Amino acid sequence: MAGRRLMTTADHWRGIEGSQALYDWFGYWPSFNDAEVVSLQLHRTASSMLTLHTWETTDELDSRGYHIHSKDVVVDFSLHGITDLSMGGFASNNVISGLEIERNPNGFRLELKPCYGIAGAIEARHIVLRVTPGKPADHVRAQSGIKPPGR
Repeated sequence: MAGRRLMTTADHWRGIEGSQALYDWFGYWPSFNDAEVVSLQLHRTASSMLTLHTWETTDELDSRGYHIHSKDVVVDFSLHGITDLSMGGFASNNVISGLEIERNPNGFRLELKPCYGIAGAIEARHIVLRVTPGKPADHVRAQSGIKPPGR
């Protein structure tokens, strides 16, 4: 369980400015499994912003039997030149089951895999990442509910 790795290569992230900092933080490309969608700000003429909170899940358990998280990080995806967007399912707490990134002829496609709340896809010509270690200022994540079987 330690680390939620995405079976991907650096090719998926090539051309995304700041992506090396994300890799350096974890030592691998994270899958964003159970990541929180902190915010999505859309602007028709300026850059838009998708902010996700993710972490590494360890094999260690806390006193209540839940897996301990480490390497919390807030990742800002600055999206320039959005060419397509399809989103649905917004809730007060939005959790995705993963994030897939693909290169396409128009730039990049980000797919937020559904879990709870918002999910969908965004296509943008250019993406810039900013990685901020820690939890978001308005941190609301409940226990992930990841408990080993039989607990």
